[in-house]
This record gives sequence, C-alpha cells and structure tokens, in this order.
Amino acid sequence: MIKNLLKHSLRALKKQKGYVAINIFGLAIGIACSIIITLFILHELSYDQYNENKDRLYRATLDGKIGEQEVNASYSAAVLGPTMVNDFPEVEKFCRLNTWGETIIKKEDIAYVIDDFAEVDSTFFELFSIPLLKGNSKTVLNEPNTMVLSESTAKKVFGNEDPINKMLRVNTGQDPYRITGVMADFPEETHFNANILTSFMTNRRANDPEWLNNSFSTYVLLKPNTSPATVEEKFAGMITKYVGPRVQEMMGIALEDFIAQGNRYNFHLQPVTKIHLQPEIEHEVKPATDPKYLIIFSSVAILIIVIASINFMNLSTAQATKRAKEIGIKKVSGSSKGMLILQFLTDSTLISFIALILAVLIVFVSLPFFNDVFDTQVSFNLIEHFYYIPLLIAFALFVGFVAGAYPAFYLSSFNPNAVLRGKLRDGAKNGKLRRILVSVQFLISIILIVGTIIMYRQLSYMVNKDVGFGKDRLMVIGSAGSIGDQVKAFKQEILKIPGVQNVSASTAVPGRNNNNNGYMLEGHDGQTYLMQTAYVDYDFLETYNMKLSDGRFFDREFGADREACVVNKKTIEEFGIDDYTQTRFIVVFTGEGDKKFMPIIGVCNNFHFESLHSRINPYVMRLRRTTITGAIFR
Repeated sequence: MIKNLLKHSLRALKKQKGYVAINIFGLAIGIACSIIITLFILHELSYDQYNENKDRLYRATLDGKIGEQEVNASYSAAVLGPTMVNDFPEVEKFCRLNTWGETIIKKEDIAYVIDDFAEVDSTFFELFSIPLLKGNSKTVLNEPNTMVLSESTAKKVFGNEDPINKMLRVNTGQDPYRITGVMADFPEETHFNANILTSFMTNRRANDPEWLNNSFSTYVLLKPNTSPATVEEKFAGMITKYVGPRVQEMMGIALEDFIAQGNRYNFHLQPVTKIHLQPEIEHEVKPATDPKYLIIFSSVAILIIVIASINFMNLSTAQATKRAKEIGIKKVSGSSKGMLILQFLTDSTLISFIALILAVLIVFVSLPFFNDVFDTQVSFNLIEHFYYIPLLIAFALFVGFVAGAYPAFYLSSFNPNAVLRGKLRDGAKNGKLRRILVSVQFLISIILIVGTIIMYRQLSYMVNKDVGFGKDRLMVIGSAGSIGDQVKAFKQEILKIPGVQNVSASTAVPGRNNNNNGYMLEGHDGQTYLMQTAYVDYDFLETYNMKLSDGRFFDREFGADREACVVNKKTIEEFGIDDYTQTRFIVVFTGEGDKKFMPIIGVCNNFHFESLHSRINPYVMRLRRTTITGAIFR
C-alpha cells in the first residue's frame, strides 16, 4: 500500500510542478531557518555540560556594593579557595583561574602568538573534564614554572616531536617554563578556553593573604550530596572573621558599620553550567548570553515554521479545484474518505521530506556565514550527532502532517456528484478558514518585520551614538599584555606604520569592564566609594580624542603626576565636589596595607566604555606603571 501511495503521490506532484516547486522551496527556507536557530539555541544551552562533576562544580562570585557602585563579578581573592577548603568541610577541592588572553611564547629564537593563556592550580584536571593526553593529572602543575599545552598548540610549536620536559619562555620573562603535559583541546562550549595552562604557583600573588584584592576566579568542587546553600550560609561568618579586620584597618570603621551604611560584601556560589547564561556577572572571559534572547529566537523559529506551514496549506487548498475531478472519480470508483485523506497526507509528507533534504543542504551552506556574522561555532555534524537524523525525520513528518491535515480533510470532503457535474463550490467555512490563515500569516509577517526594524534601529543607534570619544579609525590590540616591559619600543614600531597618528597603551579597552578600586574623599573618612579605574599613559587622551572640561591631562614634565589622577565629570557631579583642585582621593584597597593620596589634576567629559545599557559611572584614570591590557592606535 505504501508503494502505491508513493507512486500516486509522485504522479500527482509531477502534474503540478510549479505549485510543488513553490511549496518545496518555501518549506525548505522555513525549515532551514528553524534548524539554524535551533542549532544555535542548543549550542548556547550546552555550555560546560562536558564536565563530569558539573552538578558539584561551582564558581565563587563577588557580590558587593560600596557607595552607589554595585559589583557582581566573577573574581575573588586568591585566599578564598584555600580558606574554603580549610574552614568548610563541605568543600572537597578548589582551583583558581587567572586568564591572560593572547600570549607570546618563545621556543629558542622562534616566537609564537598563542590565544588563551591561563594560570591554574594543580587540581584543575580533577575539577574540569579536559582529557590529559600526556602527563600525570595530579602532578603536572604542582611546581612553579610548569605548563601544559593543548594538543593543537603542541602540534603548532613542536610538530611531531614529544614536547614533554622541553622548555619555553612566556612573553618577555626570563624564567623558562617546563612542559609537563599535553591536554586535549578545549570544547567550544565552555565559558573559558585555554591553549596553555601554567601553574598558579608561578603567580606572585598565589599566596596573597589580602582579602580585598579580588583578581582571580575561584572554583570549588563540593562533596557529594552537598547543597550549595549550606556553604553560602557560612560565607557571612567567614567574611566577619577575615574581611572585617581588613575593613577596620583600611577604612577605620567596623564591618558592621560598613554594612549599616548600605554597603555590601559577600560571595555566592554559581553553578558552572549556568555561567554562560547569566550575563549579569561581570568580567567574563567569554560574553555570556541572556536567556531572554534564546526565548526570542525560539519564538522566531516557531513563527517561521508556522508561516511556512500556513503558506503550504493555503497553496494546497488553492489547488483543490484542479484536483476536484481526480477526487470525484476516485470516490465514484470506491475510494474511501480515509484512503483519500491518507493519499493527501502522503503528498504533503513527501513534499515535506523533499523540503527537508533541501533545507539540510541550505543549512550546510549557510552555517559558515552564520558563524562569521554571529562570531560563534555552531556545528551541524550528522555523523557526530547521529540522533539529529531521527529528530529531523520526526520533524518532517510533523510538518508534513500539520501542513497537510487541513487540505487533506478539505479535499476529501468534496461531493463527487457535484464535482463531476462541474458544480463544485467552495464552502463558506472553508473560505473563512483560509482567510483566517492568511490573516495569521500576515500578522506573523508584520511581527517579524517590526522586530527586524527595531533591531536595525538599535544597531543604527549604537553605531551613531556619541560615546564621548572618537571611535572612528581606532584599532584595538586587545591582548597587548604579552608585550610586557617592551611597551615603549612597541609604540615606536607602531608609529612607523604609514597612516598611524597616535598610539596608547592602557588597562582600558572599549567594550570591556575595567578594574574597580575603593576610594575615600579626604576629609570624609568612613565613607568609601567603588569606582572604575583605568591605568593609562600620556597619549591616552589624544589617541581617544577625548575632551577635557577642566584642568589638564598627565604630562611628562610633571613627575608628581604619577601620584595624581584625572576623573570624568560624573565623578565631580556624584560626589558634589566644588573645587577639585583642593580635593584628594584616598586609595584604600591597595593590596599593600597602606593608603595612597591622589590629587585631581583634570576633569574630562563623560564617555561610554561599556554597553550603552550601563549608566555612566564615576571614572578614575591613573598613570600606568607596568601592566597593560590593550593597545590602541589611530
């Protein structure tokens, strides 16, 4: 019977080539769009699912508020992890993470630029399920100046040579690193990547006891059957015990009074599987995705399929009169209504399957372009993900049945006598239903068009918005930290490039969160403010084409500028400073156990360095000493 149904369907479809081509192409486009959107959603939902201990693996996040500035960040103090293991019996292991981004490594006299460099504790491979191909997972990073390379990095640097116990230099450092292991490449679906892992014990702050210097990410593995809420309840006591004395020492007030002023200092445990879907956490290595956008994309995918299905239904019913005599003859010949319904459903399902095959081809062709536009790595590997095939078949059956159900029942209900006498009339109910379907299709189209217009206007607003600095013709080297102490020579080389006007090196790069430091105003002891802080050089203002509203910028002729600062207008307004020349900030959280006094030498106009969703906050610029995050040239 199936063979006969398919034979009749193919014969019927051949007679209506134009109609069939339109239906197949329309369905294929709709299915292809829905598949791509679904693949993207699955990709976003799969982040960090590879970890075997994902249900017990958490990251400690900082939840703070000082003055009007709130912080919800992914970093914490270096001492947090060891303290949690020692004080909380529920915590089995910890691992700290310090990412550096792009790094230069040297093998003898050959330099390589490697993306994604990180410092981690020796417990890394016990918390994260990254296969170690060479080396002992429990000892590879036990000692300072040891490193593990990813498989692709080892291949890039050493070819087929065994890299174990070979030496590499990192950036401009003098101490070489010994390679103790080779790991598999990180999966794409992880909230941070690493092509090189080095021992956290190499970091000079590995044993830093300072609780107010939050610079690293801390991950903890809870013991089986431990509730994270149980651990979070103990944070208050830990903060009172360890942070309280530092607040008293640095600010001159008790922790209780600090909290009573409306301030906050606490930690939370964030499930590692939720990191990618919680964009409210700052200082992520990879941008997080807001779940509401996944809901929007899901809705769009459904709407596209609905439009394609309605289009199929309307075209099918519009072809009804052309097949009326065929239906009448079949009924007179003894075909039952059920058999006719089955035949029409076979027709629609066959069209759906052909459309699916075309849609799959469209997906394969379109995915590279989609990945380039959205800067992602969505894949469609039917061999690796074999379960996609039965899902796609079920999807085609569903679309074929839904799209063909109404035409099948409508066409099979024709009166054979009326059809054969040429007196077929479209019923009022059928006409009304088609009008409803067309209206729904039109409404959905309007919704999608309006949504597209809104997105375009949003993008246009972001492109044309005055952000307070000259963003045109600016080029960013975002991971220039690998330059080390060669900044001056690097800037001179960049300036030799034809067309380059200015170069600046700083810890501030547009679009990235900056460091937050705690400050007090001289004469207002006890009141602390958390302010964004950037360490810049003398060429920063000119390179960014920023404007001063008062005072001056840093000048090489004034040696005292190394202990001074430049602030934005928002700082003056928010703190009610009448005469900035008579005002000094006190840096309270230096990590060095002392206070630093900084006079204000200039005020610049407000500017946006973060998302336009974020309000402009008080901003402090200080002269760069050594470390930089990025280089900018115009």
